[in-house]
Amino acid sequence: MVEVSAEEITLRVGSRWLRFTQDKMQQNDGEPMPFSLNEDGTVTINAAPEVEMDIAAEQFAREILTTKN
Repeated sequence: MVEVSAEEITLRVGSRWLRFTQDKMQQNDGEPMPFSLNEDGTVTINAAPEVEMDIAAEQFAREILTTKN
């Protein structure tokens, strides 16, 4: 399920969830990490090197679908 509001986007699969705000992302009860969408079509997560948005989306989907609570 995808929940969208003006402040956040939340993806839910069973009891797992992944939440994005303008400047942070958080998975389940983990600590929020810095997150940003960049004008050049990349994503920066936790100050790591930038990755293409489509690659990041695939990684997020794989993690939420395969991670067990």
